[in-house]
Amino acid sequence: MKDYDITRIPEPQLQYVPQTLDQLDVDNELLEHYYRLKALAEQMAYSERGAPIMSSLNALLAQIVRARTALYEAERLKKLEHTLLKVLKTLPKTQQDTFMDIYARELQKSS
Repeated sequence: MKDYDITRIPEPQLQYVPQTLDQLDVDNELLEHYYRLKALAEQMAYSERGAPIMSSLNALLAQIVRARTALYEAERLKKLEHTLLKVLKTLPKTQQDTFMDIYARELQKSS
């Protein structure tokens, strides 16, 4: 069995440790984890430990895709809401109020 140089795997950069989940940069953490797994996978590609590492790498890539999809959907929703409010402001005040009442009720039902 071939020995692998585990020291070639980059060390994590712990310059900033978030104190709360709100401070955690998920995108950056996923990317750092991806690079570390990729480096490990390249070293161990032909060993018996290569398969679980590749499986972890694939799972991480799936997480990254889900995160990107969620970001895209959030940005799209933000754009839709902005457009809706812009159009709503063009309506008479009574129609705005009626719409907002109905909208608030529907939001409350869906939560």
